[in-house]
Amino acid sequence: MAKETIIVRGMSCAACVRRVELGLSNMQGVASASVNFAAEKATVEYDPSVVQPSELQAKIRDMGYEPVSSTSESEVKPQKTAITIGGMNCAACVRRVENTLKKVPGVIEATVNLASGKAVVEHSAGAADVFEIKRALDDAGYQFLGVVGENADDPLATARREELAELRIKLIVGAVLSVLVHAVAAPHLFPFLHSLPSSWMLFASFLMTTPVVFWVGSRFIVGAYKAALQRTSDMNTLVSVGALSAYIYSSVVTFFPNSFDTAGIIAPVYFDGAAMNFHGYGFQLGHGTKRSGRPSEEKPVLFACGGAMLVRR
Repeated sequence: MAKETIIVRGMSCAACVRRVELGLSNMQGVASASVNFAAEKATVEYDPSVVQPSELQAKIRDMGYEPVSSTSESEVKPQKTAITIGGMNCAACVRRVENTLKKVPGVIEATVNLASGKAVVEHSAGAADVFEIKRALDDAGYQFLGVVGENADDPLATARREELAELRIKLIVGAVLSVLVHAVAAPHLFPFLHSLPSSWMLFASFLMTTPVVFWVGSRFIVGAYKAALQRTSDMNTLVSVGALSAYIYSSVVTFFPNSFDTAGIIAPVYFDGAAMNFHGYGFQLGHGTKRSGRPSEEKPVLFACGGAMLVRR
C-alpha cells in the first residue's frame, strides 16, 4: 500500500470534506481516504497496482474541486515540529503527553522534555497539523502554548509567571485559613474558644476549609479528574484523595453528628487535614525556580552533585 497527500482547493464546509472522502474511498484500489478541512489536504492510502495518483486527482476534479499538488509519503522526509506545552508537573505527565501525541494521525515519534516544557514531534509532511495536535493535548488535559519560534515571547515563561502569581495569592489565603482551622482544632491552647459550643467551631472549620480544598487546591482536583478521564493516576490523584477523604468525612461528622452518637462512636474531625497548602507551597517553589524561562534557571542546580565515591566489594 502507498500513501498520497493531495492539496485540495475549493472546499468550503464539512459537507465538502465528506464528499471528497466518500468519492475517493469508493474508488477501486483505495483503502482509506481522510480530508483535513483546515489544512486543505487529502490523505489517501491506496494500492499503486490498481490506481495511480493521477486518477485520484482526476476524481477530485470530477467532484468539482481542484487538486493543486500531490506528494507521495515515500518521497517526503519526515518533519520535526517543536511545541511548548503547559500543565505538566511530573514524569507521569511526560509519558501521558508522549502517548497522546503519538496517537495523532501522521505522528511518527514524540519526545517531551519536562524541564523545558517542550516537545519535539516527528511527523509525516502534511499528515499532522497543529490543529490536530492542539485538540489532542486539550482532550488530554494539557495546554498547547504554541510552536517554538512563532512568538517573540516565550509562551511557557509567560504562562509560568501568571501561574506563579496565582499560586502566591492562593498560598497566602490558604495559609491564613489553615492557621485558623488549626487554632479551632486545638481550642485548649486558646482560652477564648472555651466558651464556644463545639458545633459552632465545627461549622466554622467547615466554612474555612472549603475554600482551601476547592479553591486553593483546585489545580490538584482538576488534575486528578483529568487523569481519571485518561484511566490513570498521578501526583494530583494522591493529593486529592487524601484531602477530599478527610474533608468529606469531617463534613459528614459536622452535619450528621447524631448518626455517630446513636451508634456510640466517638468521631473526631480532620478539617486540619487541609494541609494541601504545603503541596501548593512546594509546587510554587518548584515553579519559582523556572519562572523566567531562561535555560540557566531551568536546570536543577540546587540539587547538583559535586562528586561521587564508588565503593567496590
